[in-house]
Amino acid sequence: MEIDDSWLNFEQVKNFLNKDLQLSISKDAEEKILKCREYLNKKLSNSDELFYGINTGFGFFQDVKISRDQLKELQSNLLKSHACGVGEEVPKDVVKLMMILKIKSLSYGCSGVSIGIRVNILLCLINSTFFKLLVKCNYFI
Repeated sequence: MEIDDSWLNFEQVKNFLNKDLQLSISKDAEEKILKCREYLNKKLSNSDELFYGINTGFGFFQDVKISRDQLKELQSNLLKSHACGVGEEVPKDVVKLMMILKIKSLSYGCSGVSIGIRVNILLCLINSTFFKLLVKCNYFI
């Protein structure tokens, strides 16, 4: 099933959940994602402007600028802080639905996300069996 910038309808979602369909994104969606990421990279390299959660802290620390040499560490720490959870398992169909909706939202090309790191990894996960476990409560370190 190919994800593009058109609306997802209930029938498509139902087919994806009930059949063993492989998910991909269209070339147009890929180009939009790449174009937005290129725009963001230019903005970050040519400006001292603050971009929430990209080169700033989060929440109360939203006005705290993170130095360029600490940006990778910021993003890595963000991923690590959201990688732990406790509680009951979320049903497999709910996990698949959450992932398809995340991929769909990223396919519009408005987030600045890296296609190689975020989108392709999500596609690999949803097209494999590794996405099965998700728990209801995230634990933030």
